[in-house]
Parts: sequence; C-alpha cells; structure tokens
Amino acid sequence: MITWILPFVLLFEPAVFQNKKGAVGEFEGTWVAIKSEFDGKPLNSYLVSKFKVQIEGNIWTSLGPFGERQEYYVKWNTKTDPKEIDLTEKNGQEKGETVYGIYAFDQQVLEVCFSQPGKKRPTEFKTSKGSGQSLHFQKKEK
Repeated sequence: MITWILPFVLLFEPAVFQNKKGAVGEFEGTWVAIKSEFDGKPLNSYLVSKFKVQIEGNIWTSLGPFGERQEYYVKWNTKTDPKEIDLTEKNGQEKGETVYGIYAFDQQVLEVCFSQPGKKRPTEFKTSKGSGQSLHFQKKEK
C-alpha cells in the first residue's frame, strides 16, 4: 500500500538510457536505506536501516522493516533536471495509483524525493511540515 510504503520510499516515455527491461542499468540490484525523512521530520534510523528496495527491469520492490513487500512499476526520465521517477502500484488496494518523484545519483548514493499519490511532483530534494513529501537516501547493497 502506497500510504505506508511512501514514507520509506515510492508518466513519461522511457528515457533512451533505459535497458531493454525498462531499468536504468546502474540502478538494478538491491538498495539499503541509509536516511529518510517525511513531512520535514527524520524517520526512525533503526527502522530506516531495515528497509530495502530491489530494482529489476521496470519493477521496484519495497521491502519494509517488518517483512512488508510492495511492488511498483518504475519509470525513469533521465532527460529532465532534476531527473524524474514515477512509481505505479502493481497490485493491492491502490493498484494503478502513481506517486511522482525526482532522483539524483552520484555513483554511490541514490537520492529520491516523492510526493503523496495524486499530488504534484516535488521540485527540490527536501521535505517540510505539511508537504506530505518523503526524501530517501539509499546505497547499493554489496
């Protein structure tokens, strides 16, 4: 469910840099959360450290700290500044709902900022009280 996973997290034509499966190749694999905030407040660092994301092709799988699992279709747009990411829930009660985000990648850390479902895409990598936005920093698992 997007409403629970979003604080830890999650449509354009696929960007030319995507591989045949729909993913930006350098993002495929498992990512471990290192820091997250929601609505201007940091999330519990212990719980954040237990959260993972697996990216394979055009599937983004969120793995929560208590065994929760949620799958999304992910779309990357590498042609914008900042770069854009969309997560559309693959199944469940909110199937088909999309959250819009932006991302940055510095070869080690993937930074993503998401809005709530139905809200405008963030324009900056920050959250503030009442924004409903979430900001996440993730490192690729070795």
